[in-house]
Amino acid sequence: MVDVHKVYIEGDEMRYYCLEIDEGNKKKYAYGLSVTEWPRKWILCSKCQREWKKSVMHDFGTDTPIVLSNDNYPDFLWFYINHISEKAKDVLEREKITGYRLEKAPVLSFNDLTDMQLKELRRHGTRVNKIPTVPPAYYKLHVDVCAELYRKSNIILLDSCSECGYETYLAESKERIESRDSLFLRGESLNGIDLFRAKGYGVNIYCSERFVEAYQRHELTGLMFTEIVVL
Repeated sequence: MVDVHKVYIEGDEMRYYCLEIDEGNKKKYAYGLSVTEWPRKWILCSKCQREWKKSVMHDFGTDTPIVLSNDNYPDFLWFYINHISEKAKDVLEREKITGYRLEKAPVLSFNDLTDMQLKELRRHGTRVNKIPTVPPAYYKLHVDVCAELYRKSNIILLDSCSECGYETYLAESKERIESRDSLFLRGESLNGIDLFRAKGYGVNIYCSERFVEAYQRHELTGLMFTEIVVL
């Protein structure tokens, strides 16, 4: 599904999209459930004198074991870092999609879970009897933060440190950003890659029209696409 909005790039007409979750209609697609604490590391910077916790969820090699919520497996599975199926991996490689790296994801079986993990999952409302005992292989989709938001997006860099990598962003005005319709990407920062994230709003993954075309042609599942504004 593609939700169409106007897109503008100076001197060219190019379309880019934000990846959205397709939850599934008749039967909800599986999603990832964490069985460990959020991965972070303490940083004490000698340059800026900050002591802070850095999320390493998107770092290559971070151990983030998950279980699947049910047995209706999508090709693009939602978790805090996206996971993709063997089929999606093959499609991205065959179509020479750019802008990503993959690593094997640790997907646990129901039989791998401890009594304490099952108790915690139940406490958060998970129907543990739906967790598969023979889950399929998935891969963590690592997409770099490289694009920049156009100033019109109202998000600015408030503070940063070149030594420890600390960055904090905020809305330039008091007006709160309520939707992705308020975000605009700077066209000069895209560099023709197919998958990318944006500085200051790094959770969302954006993609080229070429990626959308490959996704639809190979009948992959788990995603929806909202066209975004590029200036």
